Amino acid sequence: MPLLHSKPIVHPNAYVFCTSTCGVGISGGMTLHLQRGQVWLATDAVVKEHEGLFSDEPLELCRSTPPETLGELRGVS
Repeated sequence: MPLLHSKPIVHPNAYVFCTSTCGVGISGGMTLHLQRGQVWLATDAVVKEHEGLFSDEPLELCRSTPPETLGELRGVS
């Protein structure tokens, strides 16, 4: 029995963003290759098994013009 019990993460959106490029083990003994920035369904078994590799917000914001404020740089109005 584990010493620490953590509550499952509840994501506010139907999707999450991968935060790392790595390989993870999945049920059945296979390895799945994740790429930073990939968009996954928040309810996917891989997301639930490896919650620490996913974020509710994208890590990068693409834009065609330079930001005017630090908030715009971070994607915040």
